[in-house]
Parts: sequence; structure tokens; C-alpha cells
Amino acid sequence: MIAESDHFSATVEYAPRRFLSGYVFKITFNPKSDIAFKRIRQNYFFLVDRSNSISRSRYFYNKKAISSSLALLQPGDAFNILIFDGRVTRLSDRPLPFAEDNLALARDFLDKQGHGGHFAATDLYASLGKIIPHDVSEKEVNTAILLSDGDTYLTLEKQRKTIGRWTMRNKGKVALFSLASGRGNNMPLLELISTFNKGTLIYAPTHEEVEEKLTRLITTVQNPIGKKMRATAITGDPQNLIQLQPKNMRFPELYQNRPFVVWGTTNRLTPFTLFLQGDYYDRRFDIKKKISFEAAQNGTLSLEREWTRLLAQDHYEQYFIDGKIAHLEAAKQLLSPLNLPVPLLKP
Repeated sequence: MIAESDHFSATVEYAPRRFLSGYVFKITFNPKSDIAFKRIRQNYFFLVDRSNSISRSRYFYNKKAISSSLALLQPGDAFNILIFDGRVTRLSDRPLPFAEDNLALARDFLDKQGHGGHFAATDLYASLGKIIPHDVSEKEVNTAILLSDGDTYLTLEKQRKTIGRWTMRNKGKVALFSLASGRGNNMPLLELISTFNKGTLIYAPTHEEVEEKLTRLITTVQNPIGKKMRATAITGDPQNLIQLQPKNMRFPELYQNRPFVVWGTTNRLTPFTLFLQGDYYDRRFDIKKKISFEAAQNGTLSLEREWTRLLAQDHYEQYFIDGKIAHLEAAKQLLSPLNLPVPLLKP
């Protein structure tokens, strides 16, 4: 089935704003488990950093995690593996169909790709245009999974240009998930580039846990059921001011096994209607839910923190465009009171 309103439950949490009047809320859409959704074909791109900032043991466990997770792909899907240091080594020039012989080919490829060594230097962000594909089908779901520490030697201005240039060119065509482990990771920057591009940052405390984290990620995204998601709030109360996040261009895809979350603020706890719209190939679908705060759960400070982090992305978007430090300072004014990191801003 293609997604409809009755196929989802919606739970609401809210809490008073900490520094401003009004309330912050979180609406979680959960697909019902008894619905047999039609899925959208998916193309996976596994991006593996083997530069000298990645230890040999970390690189080994990253390859091991990919090798085991390939079996979780679905019929009709395709995949590729790109390993990068000073250059990019590809499993194939084009994504390979999910099939047993191609899985064997991929595992053999991973086994033969050694660590880059002490002199294998690269910069992840300068390499974005090379390692993350841009010539992809816009009707299918395209998922890049980056296993890296996010290390960079670029100046702030070059980081801005490279990250901004790739993000603007990507335009949400490829969802980027980053997976980091252990110590020595540039977590704020990995989180920023991932959430800016419809993905998330996943962290494994130890390198050995990467396999479990990657398995869980692929299990939750293996059945895409909608893309190009958009959210609109309609209220009958003219005094009710509602803002929603993320912005439509940054909304993730809709998956059968993954909650879909809409964040927002309101000045009044009055009911409103929330519309989710998306695409299943060339077909549009609508999910309509009446939202009430009467039976809503009381939220915690984490709601305010997540809302603020999403709101700060608007300032980063402007910074990527014109490079004015004032946008980073504006983001800092939002993030610092909640002890949230401020990527790209020097102390």
C-alpha cells in the first residue's frame, strides 16, 4: 500500500520554552506494523575513510561491519563501496544490483583493500564531491553511509565552501548518514553535514560496536515508503503561531521501520491539523493528523535542545551561502545557552 493517514499513529510531547514564551513540541509518526507498504528502490553508497587519522583496527572493524550488513539489502536495491584516502577506490563504476554474486564480489573487494598507511592523508570535506555521488535517480532513494572521523585540515573558509557547495548541489538527492566510533572524532561537523542532508550522526563508543550500529541503521532504513517529504500546520485559531522544523528541504525520507519526527513551537496549546505530504515515485500522498495537546506527554529539556539545533541550521545555511561570520555568531547565541556545540566557529 501507499502511505495514508490511517497507516500511522502520532504521539505528541511538549514542554514550556526555557528562555522564551510559548511551547516546544515533538510529533512522532510511527507506521503501523500490520500495513504492507509498497517500498521504493534504494541505492546504497558505503564510504570508508582509510586515511592516516583512522587507526588500522578501526578501519578493520568498519570493513567488517559493511561486509556483514550487505545481506540486509533488499531485492531491487543496488550498492557501491568507495574507499578513500588521497584517492578514491571504487568497487564498481556504477552501483551493483543486490545479488549473491555481487555480495561475494564486494566482500572480496573489502578484504583486499588495506589501510592507507602513515602517509595516506586526505581531507574528507575537500573530497565530498568525489566520494558522494551526484548523478543519481531522483525517483529512487539514495543513501550514503560515511564511516569516518570527520578530521579536517581545511581552513574555516574552505570548509564553508566545500561543505556548502556540495550540500547545495546535492539538494537532498542523497541522504547522508555518518557513523563515527571511539575517540578523536569531529562530531559537531559530522552531525551538521548529516542533518543538513536528510541523515543523522550515529556514534559507537568502541570500534567493535560499529557492526551493531550499522546493522541497526540499515534495518531501520531498508524499506523507504516516501520521499520529498513536506509538513504543513493548519490552525483555526488566528492567534496560534506555529513554526515547524526541519525545513522541508531537510526532512528525511519516510521509512516503514523508522519513526518520522516533526518538531515545532507554538504560543498556544490549541489543536491544529498537521499535513505530511510525500512522493511514492510519481504519485503524491497525504497524511493528515489532528494534533491535540490534551493527552500529550510532558517533554524534557531535550525537546528544546533539538529544536534549537534545528533552528540554528537556518543560520548555517546562510553562512554557507555568503560566508558572513555573523551567521555563526547568531547560531552561537542559540546554541551556547543550552551547552550545544557550535560547528565551524573558532573559540
